[in-house]
Amino acid sequence: MLRPSVNFARLFIMIISLNLDCVMSLSETDSYLHTEKGQMGTPKKESQIKLELVALINMLGWSRNQAARYIYTETHDFDDDSEIRKFEANFIKALQRDQNQDRLEVYFDILLASPEAEAIDFVKNKYIPLDVISSSLSESMKDISKCITKTLKSE
Repeated sequence: MLRPSVNFARLFIMIISLNLDCVMSLSETDSYLHTEKGQMGTPKKESQIKLELVALINMLGWSRNQAARYIYTETHDFDDDSEIRKFEANFIKALQRDQNQDRLEVYFDILLASPEAEAIDFVKNKYIPLDVISSSLSESMKDISKCITKTLKSE
């Protein structure tokens, strides 16, 4: 039996998704609502910053090595090719691991400040959980927001 808040969230998601033509099946809706405790921990947040960083790199049309080279040249006074290659390898490894969230946020901010990123008008979203709503409803609302963004981009 679902809790009342889960039933409400389920109904809310279904109504919103119908209005946005982003119809989610009942099983998809339930999968968003049935998250176990502990799944909202640090790895989830870190993977979000990684996804945003990769999305920004893709929107810029850069390879990961190009992004790493840009970050290196912005943060170091002298450009040493061997050091740049080491940094490129470390940058790619950082994108593959579930750690170094602070470092990834710094990299994201550096890329976001680039003239190319300003030209594409990319905005960094920052969600601050206030623990007013349940984590399952919060996750569901994030998914609705992604659906809205996708719908707006396709128009």
